Amino acid sequence: MDKYRAEYWIFITTSTLIRDAIRASRAGIRVITLIDRAKLVDLVAKYELYVTLVIIKSYKLDDFFNDKD
Repeated sequence: MDKYRAEYWIFITTSTLIRDAIRASRAGIRVITLIDRAKLVDLVAKYELYVTLVIIKSYKLDDFFNDKD
């Protein structure tokens, strides 16, 4: 960060972050923003980037179908 005189960094991965990566990002004066797969999916959905909302109708079976007598 110092080499490029960056005020902040964002690290994005399509994987999950391990504790060591999270710990390393918080070591030092400047904090690095981490975005892993779960956060990336949340952001894509939140800002509706290249996604279409699909609502699936589901049903719950009545007791008639669950009786085993």
